[in-house]
Amino acid sequence: MTIAEALRNAPLFSKLDDQEIANISARCTLRHFSSEHALLTQHEFAQSVYILKSGAVRLLANHELIAVVRTVQVFGEMSCILDNTPASATVITDGECDVIEISKPDFLKLLDEVPRIWMTLFRQTTSRLAKGNLRLSEVLEHSPEGFLKLDRHAKITDEFSSKCELYFGIKSLGGRSFPELVYAKDPKQIQSWLEIYAMLFEDSVLSFEDICYLLTSDAQMGPEDAPRDLLFSYHPSRDLEGNCVGIDVGVKDVTEQRKLERAQALAKEKETILARVHANPESFFALQDYMAQTIEDSKKHVSDLQIAAPNAAPATPEELARKLHSLKGFAGMYALDQLHDAVDHMEMELKHFQHASMAKCLKAYEVLEQSASQVADITNGLDPNLKKRLLGIVIAPEEFDSLLKCIQNQDSANAERILSSARSMAARHLFTAWPLTAHRLGDRIEKDVQFSLDGDDAMLPMSTFNELGRVLPQLLRNAVDHGIELPALREQIGKPRMGTIKVQLVKLDQRLAIHVHDDGAGIDFAKIKEVALKNKSLNSERVNELAASGQVWRILFMPGLSTKVLDSADTSLSGMGVGLDVVNSAVDELGGTVFVSSELAKGAQFTIEIPLAQGISSPDSK
Repeated sequence: MTIAEALRNAPLFSKLDDQEIANISARCTLRHFSSEHALLTQHEFAQSVYILKSGAVRLLANHELIAVVRTVQVFGEMSCILDNTPASATVITDGECDVIEISKPDFLKLLDEVPRIWMTLFRQTTSRLAKGNLRLSEVLEHSPEGFLKLDRHAKITDEFSSKCELYFGIKSLGGRSFPELVYAKDPKQIQSWLEIYAMLFEDSVLSFEDICYLLTSDAQMGPEDAPRDLLFSYHPSRDLEGNCVGIDVGVKDVTEQRKLERAQALAKEKETILARVHANPESFFALQDYMAQTIEDSKKHVSDLQIAAPNAAPATPEELARKLHSLKGFAGMYALDQLHDAVDHMEMELKHFQHASMAKCLKAYEVLEQSASQVADITNGLDPNLKKRLLGIVIAPEEFDSLLKCIQNQDSANAERILSSARSMAARHLFTAWPLTAHRLGDRIEKDVQFSLDGDDAMLPMSTFNELGRVLPQLLRNAVDHGIELPALREQIGKPRMGTIKVQLVKLDQRLAIHVHDDGAGIDFAKIKEVALKNKSLNSERVNELAASGQVWRILFMPGLSTKVLDSADTSLSGMGVGLDVVNSAVDELGGTVFVSSELAKGAQFTIEIPLAQGISSPDSK
């Protein structure tokens, strides 16, 4: 491209005739600059007018990148015309560039020789000021810290601040796809985001704000060793006629804020766990022993899987399946979310194990081992003196005085009663974590769930309390997963959108009845029987026998029957085929019984009755 051709492509000179272009060309000098050469410096007076012939230049205002120009453009003309007007921006070459230069004296002479340039200057300056003021107000409003503009295809334009390069950890953002930067490893998310983004430029029943709400609001960007937490806000970029020509994205760095929030959340989580440890220390230390055994058994089984031939992979031992399920309940009792989720992941990997997924299984075990450190951290964080106290028997001063008198009077019966009472827990403490757990589990599968507890209380021996605390959470999981319907369905059939799980405690002489009721879909016992008969691992004769005796609900407790049959939804909360069997076995070992009743569309109730140890005081008698 010759100098004359370049001048014709420049907006300032595009309306001139051949003679006028030739006149200007005679006063031009073609210059070649390497990268990072400053043509103009902000706040300094221009000594020449520059026309970009080829290459690219960066425009910076107050050291912030505001644009990258790759087309033929004129720079410095206003500063040359007005003696008291310095350059409004810094112009720096971005790579090798060919630039046409007209000295200030020559440019001023050209204005006299070619007066039509004045009219073009006037029009361009007026339009530039209008667009510039509009753009400046938009950018200032939309970019509290960083700013970038997207075109209709979600590509980053040449308008972006240098802070965004720092935030994203990438140089030269121009031309890059915004969703591909945010969702680099998730093609489905990229496609979904682009489909929503396209709606911003189309007629839609949704408002601009509603569509933006569906777009990415935050992301973690930058290098893996030092990622940044970023907040995004979206705003329409309009031309002078009010048409949306792109999207401004305000980018705010909230890394330190997120760090503080995470630290506060961890502190609050630890506080919650410690409160539960102090309320029930013996169960917590029992949890550690149970966790160590379960992890050791898991390690052995994973090792067996590694050395087994692909076609002879050993099935998960029933005892290990039971332990994993129970450990998950134990973890929920103390709000140990990391351990809970790690056990859940381990269960699923073992259930669906194939040698092709051995790496995933090993990873799941590694996460399980790591999550155990959460329990160790809690234990290590306890005051040594407090730890000794928690590991011992804690009784009130007046009870200690009574115990001392019993020993002095050789009253062994009352001494045993006092010690048994001290080594017991109120049954209501079994459900301390249930309100939070019900809400958390419901959130995972988009269900609204509330929990309530009422009735009589009773003191349970620690061994009984620990065993029930280990297995009862399975009833809560089943109620949330299979009992409570989705909010829209509940509303459709005339139920409140929020489902209710209720526990009622009833003292019956020397026994305690625990009723766990939900107001969900109920249990289809006919379907239970049908699925059980199709399950080759179950004894069909026993299934028919239970159904004929009117105790079809007992099929639920047969080892290997998955509670997935209660709900067509495929969730990860339950369905391992060991949960209710574990509950039934634990209650049976405690000398108790389990009964199930249900009415379709109205809910289900599990009733557990266990014997109470004689001589243990009720909570109200202490």
